[in-house]
Amino acid sequence: MAENKVTTRTDETKETDAFNGIRPIVLSKEYDFEGEKIKEIDFSGANDINANSMVKIDRILAQSGNNVAVSTESTMAYALCFAAECTIYPIEFYQRLSPPDAIRVKVRVQNFLNGQG
Repeated sequence: MAENKVTTRTDETKETDAFNGIRPIVLSKEYDFEGEKIKEIDFSGANDINANSMVKIDRILAQSGNNVAVSTESTMAYALCFAAECTIYPIEFYQRLSPPDAIRVKVRVQNFLNGQG
């Protein structure tokens, strides 16, 4: 008789799936941006980012005066620009996030850039 196996997904697996479009970031509250109610962010577009996109982000930060860190990809400004580059929402949306939601975005971007999902 065949056994039924139940597989439990770990939080680490769920975090990895988020960039594959399976589980978006759920925000702590609903945001109203340009008439749209936003409660979650789909980051599946991160898989389409390339080095040229990252250079573009560096240039944007340099022009805005935010490129002062030795490791710019570890800054909040870089994370928000990266999020804007790989999602349907512009930087103006990300700049309005509450601190906990901005940190969620930053952590997700850093994990992605470090190959952790």
